[in-house]
Amino acid sequence: MRQSLFFPSDPTSGKSAGGTTDSSGKFKLVTHVGGATTADGAMAGDYKVTVAKTSGAAAGPKAVTNQDLSKMSEEEKQRMMKDVQDTSGGGVKDPQADLTPKEGESLLPSKYGDVTSTTLTATVKAGAKNEFSFELKDD
Repeated sequence: MRQSLFFPSDPTSGKSAGGTTDSSGKFKLVTHVGGATTADGAMAGDYKVTVAKTSGAAAGPKAVTNQDLSKMSEEEKQRMMKDVQDTSGGGVKDPQADLTPKEGESLLPSKYGDVTSTTLTATVKAGAKNEFSFELKDD
């Protein structure tokens, strides 16, 4: 599963947007605007950006599609992100352990999948062609 989520930098304004990346890493965002209504793209504003990529089918939380995301309230999205963080594990691996990623294991540095630690940001401008490329680094 590969997923990108844009969270408003100011949580009291704006709405989050999300999308699933294709095999080349490209994604299109969808914003939940109320009820079952969605809009293409993200609202203008500043965002914190999270990205997640797991090996194989997710073993923990179920994969979330654009359609699922578009039906979620902001509170449900925040709860989902907390659930993902709570089940992601962590700690130091045994150096003798098998280094092959397990099904559902994160393939990216964990800081990028957590809205509280991500260093990725984006500014969406109204009426502009908004394209973003994010460089992910191990620190």
